[in-house]
Amino acid sequence: MSGPAQAIFSVPNAVSTQVTLPAVGSYVLKLTASDGELSSLATVTITMNPQPPSNQAPVLSPGPNQSITLPTNTVTLNGSVQDDGFPESSTLTITWSQVSGPGTVAFSAPTQADHTSHL
Repeated sequence: MSGPAQAIFSVPNAVSTQVTLPAVGSYVLKLTASDGELSSLATVTITMNPQPPSNQAPVLSPGPNQSITLPTNTVTLNGSVQDDGFPESSTLTITWSQVSGPGTVAFSAPTQADHTSHL
């Protein structure tokens, strides 16, 4: 009945058929039936959404470089993580770890973006 482009039915005279929608948008499709004396119709609205963007890697910021002086040996790391939410069924995980430096760093919450670390 309406839509941004002409819908194409594989078998337009069958009760069950496939329809190809050639453009993004909302389509109103009509099913009609007649017994030769009386007829009826019903409509259905199908909305074809654009393809979602592809999954992008999370965007990370570990926060600014910092300098501390003994006897202080604790620093708060103010990191941030932004994710696009794709794939929809995924879970975003965050992990802090030591890459280099003297000794071992103890992270109070290594799976959180903002937390305190002991040097």
